[in-house]
Amino acid sequence: MKKIIAATLVMCLLFAIIASGNQLNLSLENKSMISSEDGRIIMIVIGVVATLIGAYTAATNADNPTSVAFGSAVGAIGLGVSFYNWSKLVQEKRAERIVFWSNKAQEVMESWVGQHESDLIASWGPPNKIMPDGKGGTVLDYSHYRDFGYRGYIDRFGNLYGYPLGYTADRYFYVDSNGIIYNFKWKGL
Repeated sequence: MKKIIAATLVMCLLFAIIASGNQLNLSLENKSMISSEDGRIIMIVIGVVATLIGAYTAATNADNPTSVAFGSAVGAIGLGVSFYNWSKLVQEKRAERIVFWSNKAQEVMESWVGQHESDLIASWGPPNKIMPDGKGGTVLDYSHYRDFGYRGYIDRFGNLYGYPLGYTADRYFYVDSNGIIYNFKWKGL
């Protein structure tokens, strides 16, 4: 029993140390030895271990209400730490993907600046719309709708309720009077 309590206290001490820094980030001459992702994974593992220790403490000392309460509390804290770090890890990965694809879209759009509009049309096909740019040139509109299906439900009378899932990805190229692309705008991946 004393070993279990000691192990649980060590886990709680680790929680306190890591929570105070919010990430496990050991530095040596300003070089990170453990990445944020690794720190989150370590925290998930520590949380799972604390949950198991807490559950074991509560289960093996069912006749002692203090041990059951202590084990349950450690288990709950461990689960909380695991779920919190898992959700943060997922958010960080999602943000990384958005930044990556945003940079790719920016690179593709920038690559057309200085090119002739006929090259763009040969590569991308005809634009959806051609509008004046107000400076004697045109704006080629390559916007398109990204369809992700439909979310809804059918009630007991057979009526369909819901809405489409998706968004418009805007792609505009600004072309001068000589047919040279001089600018662009985009929104949506």
